[in-house]
Amino acid sequence: MHGPADFQPRPVFHTMARANALFGDTRRDPSIQATVVDRAPLEAASQAPFYAYGFRSRGGKAIVAYWLAERVHLKHPFEPVRVDLAVENTGIQHPVLIDLDADTVSPLSWDGSSPFRQVPVRDSIMAIADRNYFDWNVLPEIPGGLRVEVSAHGAKACVAADRRRGKPYHH
Repeated sequence: MHGPADFQPRPVFHTMARANALFGDTRRDPSIQATVVDRAPLEAASQAPFYAYGFRSRGGKAIVAYWLAERVHLKHPFEPVRVDLAVENTGIQHPVLIDLDADTVSPLSWDGSSPFRQVPVRDSIMAIADRNYFDWNVLPEIPGGLRVEVSAHGAKACVAADRRRGKPYHH
């Protein structure tokens, strides 16, 4: 459309960067199971399928991703549905809820044996991990300062500065 916002990062790119930071060094672990205890609230809200997958980091820490595969319009967001979620074989002791869209991490109350009560399910990725899942020496950075330089030879995507060299970095 050749508008001023054409090459501005969209919110979905931030969510993808967060997903990459959380799951980038993990492997799917089929022994981790996550199931909705009572599907009635989901079925009342949507006919879309519910997905849940368990992963383990290189260090063996578990993280469970889940979402509702609902297709919604941006102007009519899908309101979260609250469900009880049973999660097995994770080793999670101090669970936190990670909302990749909102970029929030909040503690979950849990007695250790029963399912997680009233966790939100939305049309975007949510995750459950142990609070010690975040043991990174350096937190991964979300790429910022993206801009496009146009010349007679074409267009180049650039990030504001490569932190190691202090120069613009071109792709």
